[in-house]
Amino acid sequence: WKLIKLIHVGKYVLWNIVASVLLLSFSQSKYPRFYIAFVIMISVVLTLAIKIIVGGIYMFAYKCKSMKCC
Repeated sequence: WKLIKLIHVGKYVLWNIVASVLLLSFSQSKYPRFYIAFVIMISVVLTLAIKIIVGGIYMFAYKCKSMKCC
C-alpha cells in the first residue's frame, strides 16, 4: 500500500507542477490561462468519471462472482 500511495502522491505533485508551470508561463494574457485551466479541469473531471465507472463495474463483477460462489 505504501508504494501505491507513493505513486498517487507523486502523480498529484507532478501534475500540480505541470499545471503551475503552464499557468505561470502564460500569466501575461488572461485567455490562454483560462483555456489551460479549463483543459486541466476537464481532464480531472474525465479522470474521476473513468475511475468511478471502472470502480462500479469492478464492484458489480465482484458482487456477481461472490453470489455465485455461495
